[in-house]
Amino acid sequence: MRKRGFIPDEVTVLSVLQACSYSGLFEVGIHLFRNMESKFKIKPAIEHYSCMVDLLGRSGSSSKAMEFIKESAFSESPLLWRTLINTSNQQGDVNISTLASKYLLDLVPDDAGSYILVSNMYTRGGMFSDAAKVRTLMNNRRMKKDAGCSWVEIENKVHRFFASGKDHQESMEIYKKLDELSCLMKEKSHPDIAYLQTWDI
Repeated sequence: MRKRGFIPDEVTVLSVLQACSYSGLFEVGIHLFRNMESKFKIKPAIEHYSCMVDLLGRSGSSSKAMEFIKESAFSESPLLWRTLINTSNQQGDVNISTLASKYLLDLVPDDAGSYILVSNMYTRGGMFSDAAKVRTLMNNRRMKKDAGCSWVEIENKVHRFFASGKDHQESMEIYKKLDELSCLMKEKSHPDIAYLQTWDI
């Protein structure tokens, strides 16, 4: 993009950070985050911080991710703590995910989704009695999680989509196009991402 004269924006940087996180290019991602404001005049938003928490967690540094949250301007954001719970749980870091869950439930004591996340975290870690306590607490408080959905606005009309949903009137065409894009991405995917290490970002 830069070679062709395009200036990266907030979404561009976020996309590259996510790519670095998923592909294991942790040092590249950290370098980009540290320099995005001075190099591209982009002030990191909460989404960039969340991506960095995920990146640090995936790199095996869940404790650094926790310190990163505490020192950030978004230390009281449930998003960052949810991200830390997910990534530390994936890495098998029960101590950090347990600590993060306590921070999360203190921040949003009435959010059903957070309780389910914590309960699932305990279940994956084999802490079944703790998971049961969280579920019981939810039931006692009569908490119920709303079904998750995504939405998109096209020509002033909002379209809502539920996971694996077929309710939308154009769902057949949408799934067909998604299949086409999936095949195209598989055809175009590059087996070797090591060359990204040399990118000047």
